[in-house]
Amino acid sequence: MPTNITCPEMKNGKPVVHVVNYTHASTALLFLFWISISSLFAIFWISRTMFKQKQFSQPRFLAIAVCSCDFLYAALCVSMQTANYFLGYCDSGGYHGCIFRGFSQTLFMMASRLMVMLMAVDRFIALRFPFKYQYLMTKERVIGAVAGLVFYAMLISCLPLMGVNSYGFQSWCDFHWNDRTIGGRFFVLFFVFEGFSCMIIILFCNISTIYELLSMKRVHPVDRSAKTDKENIKFIVTMTAISLYT
Repeated sequence: MPTNITCPEMKNGKPVVHVVNYTHASTALLFLFWISISSLFAIFWISRTMFKQKQFSQPRFLAIAVCSCDFLYAALCVSMQTANYFLGYCDSGGYHGCIFRGFSQTLFMMASRLMVMLMAVDRFIALRFPFKYQYLMTKERVIGAVAGLVFYAMLISCLPLMGVNSYGFQSWCDFHWNDRTIGGRFFVLFFVFEGFSCMIIILFCNISTIYELLSMKRVHPVDRSAKTDKENIKFIVTMTAISLYT
């Protein structure tokens, strides 16, 4: 159902007083702090590692891109939803705030998913085609791919603003999943297909990467320094946490 309530909210000729649901409000606030703080910590930690090494790292740059999308999602979407629980629909932006929240939510969730996919593809190429990696995944190409995917996510997110489906439905101001128009149905089907395709690519690349690592360990068992193992473990834990979290 649409949430574009007329502001100020009136009932029987009297203004409606917002009643705070502290269970929903506290849960949203906890969710907001968790995403914001964890994303900022990951951005700081990975950026610090790149700065100390004084070398551009494609995987770490992509991890920073994922965390940045998650942080912006929390800052622009979860914060408005939290304000909605505490202040009410009208005082937290009303109809226009709801539209902005729906647009931002679609944009940053899609962008984050695409960054995770690109990160998985990067690791897949690095292990399956190690001699072509520096040519295929150059600094300029990685940055260009990130910019291109963000632009693509922004373009798709703008479609409901241009009449293809619409934002402002349900409590999260999402787009209309039950839109009966041709354009609205196409948008929903495309959004589902795009998300499912990303999941398939991520799953394929991650399984292939793990299989390749296990094969390399069986065929070429070599001793490695404790420092190298520690750095690899730290990075693997970071990448795994980002993938699961997103």
